[in-house]
Amino acid sequence: MTKTTLRTGLCLLALTVAAPLYAQSATTAAATTATTTTATTAPAAAAPVDSVAERKAAEKAAREAQRQQAELRRKYGEGPYPGQVEAFLANKPEKLRPLLSTLYLGGERNAVLNLDRVGLAAMEAGEWTIAEHAFDMALTRIEAVYKKNVQAEQAKSLFKNEARKDFKGEPYERAMSYYYRGLLYLRAADFDNARASFLAALFQDSINMDGDRGQDFASMNYLAGWASRCAGDAGDAREQFDRATKTNAALVAPATDANALLVAELGYGPVKTKGGAKGELLEFKSHTLDVENQLELRDASGTFQPVLKPVEASSLVYQATERDGRKMDGVLKGKAQTKAALEASSQAMMQAAMMQNNSGGMLGGMLGGAMLGLFAGAAHVEADTRQWDSLPSRIMIQTQKMDLAKFKPAAQFRKDADAVNLTPAGYFTGGNDRCKIAWLRARSAIDMPAATPGDDAGVAKASASRKDVQLKDKAFRDSLAQL
Repeated sequence: MTKTTLRTGLCLLALTVAAPLYAQSATTAAATTATTTTATTAPAAAAPVDSVAERKAAEKAAREAQRQQAELRRKYGEGPYPGQVEAFLANKPEKLRPLLSTLYLGGERNAVLNLDRVGLAAMEAGEWTIAEHAFDMALTRIEAVYKKNVQAEQAKSLFKNEARKDFKGEPYERAMSYYYRGLLYLRAADFDNARASFLAALFQDSINMDGDRGQDFASMNYLAGWASRCAGDAGDAREQFDRATKTNAALVAPATDANALLVAELGYGPVKTKGGAKGELLEFKSHTLDVENQLELRDASGTFQPVLKPVEASSLVYQATERDGRKMDGVLKGKAQTKAALEASSQAMMQAAMMQNNSGGMLGGMLGGAMLGLFAGAAHVEADTRQWDSLPSRIMIQTQKMDLAKFKPAAQFRKDADAVNLTPAGYFTGGNDRCKIAWLRARSAIDMPAATPGDDAGVAKASASRKDVQLKDKAFRDSLAQL
């Protein structure tokens, strides 16, 4: 072996041995570099410093929020606070915002009334989710007092003494809450719930604080019959149609092939007023815009030739003012007489005391008379005229075999033989192929004054100053998130 060959072999051996050592060195160096880099980017000593600073900033922010909340409560009680109304309305349909604002600010005391007004306006606007939720919330509150169970009877007994606090409505108003929920169920082809709603409307119209009465809301019987017919319950349908005809001979059962129901609403409903010497009687009068009493509907497309002429199924003025066919002379008459009796007894006791020679008897009589006078003064008998102002005056009904999907309604309203120039405010169709519904409204439920109609500003102010009412109203506003 030559020296050159030996040197070459030694060099190869050195390289072979050095290669793994170099690789191990490089790996160690890379790990060291990575460790150094990690230590540099996240130094252990810096974390506590940042954590302390962040904690102090969070504590300061929390204290400031508490201070602001305390200031808001001092100034506004339990609310609503600045910006809350705007936040509630931000994602709501613009047409409904005035009524929704009144709902938000009106609290629990006016909840049923304002929910009803919002629900009907939402139906007119085609905002079905808002309409359904609004009526559901109203009905929950109505049923807490007016329902066929022991709890409701107990609540009604208590509520009788609180009638001016939380609005639940007169019998016809409560019935109309269920009526509109029933129409929404018909639109969704939920016929079982529609029937239950119309039957509940009949029940509500038959009860009040001073005792029950017979059921005479014919349109609700007819609509319950239609819902039963659509649900396949021919027996119940026949029974309900018969009851409707018995109350209103103009309502006849649908023809066998009828697949469409037309429900039309004309005019504005009854207006509540105060009557009696001291405003103690709740009386009703017709609305100044209770004008149109007839409707003719033609198909503008020319596809459907017959002219639809729905008949008057129910009058809300009648439902408000009649009890079993007898005219009412005032809802709160009994309470007014009670107050008058207390005042008379107070005066009599005071006069008798003045005539007594016995000083003790005189003092006792004076005190007794004064106490009766105080009771009489506390007996608040002024009629509550809060009212659902967007209700119609008349409900018109007709059934027909027709294709509602192709029907383009052209409406002609009349006052007897004279034409009334009106454009329908609302119209929708729904149901399924076997059972369709069309709903038409002559007067708008949206274009109403936003304020709660008939509300007593003094009562509202006195109520809002109470802590328990403020907490109840706050809970109510929180519940409106579902709308």
